[in-house]
Amino acid sequence: MSTHTNSVKAQITRSMVQRIASLDQSQRYEDSYAITQEFREWLLDPKLTSQMSTQSKCIKPANAFG
Repeated sequence: MSTHTNSVKAQITRSMVQRIASLDQSQRYEDSYAITQEFREWLLDPKLTSQMSTQSKCIKPANAFG
């Protein structure tokens, strides 16, 4: 896979992670789960995970259990 393709894939994945966090924060767990399942291969790709962690901050939902 080319560097450009990996970059685009990482950008889309970052966007999906942000969307999932937003849905979780709004307690829209079914929608969050649906997106997670749709993009599970990308979200679990170790190459993208390491690339994303070096390029951006980890998104942590506020008050996830409270």
